[in-house]
Amino acid sequence: MKDFYSQLCRFQASSFFKQEVNSVVYSPENFSCSKESNYATFQIIYDDHVLSHGGVSNVGECNIQYSIYSTKVADVLSQVEELIGFYEGKTYDIGGGFTINYSKLRNLLSTDDNETTITDYGRVVEFTFRYTYSEYH
Repeated sequence: MKDFYSQLCRFQASSFFKQEVNSVVYSPENFSCSKESNYATFQIIYDDHVLSHGGVSNVGECNIQYSIYSTKVADVLSQVEELIGFYEGKTYDIGGGFTINYSKLRNLLSTDDNETTITDYGRVVEFTFRYTYSEYH
């Protein structure tokens, strides 16, 4: 069975995603040092398949954590809102046989709005994705 996380990496690198979210999102494997003033990284927290009487099904659920950075607090907040607006309650065919059927914001984990002492600002957001894999056999 293919990997949901790998397909999500490809989806978030697409021009459609970048245009809708107005940010560059890197997987940890593809991130070295961003030249962007607004960017995010993401990582998988867990990925599990729903079990049925027949064994593992084509339905999965995972948590993805996004770390969002900018040189301005307002830009971080804007990126958070764009990401939430893009995923919260939406369905997307992300290619490779995967469909995100449901997404929900789990946590807005951190904030640091002290402009006087910090030059790079960040916020961590975690989503739960429920997905199906149509090429499951």
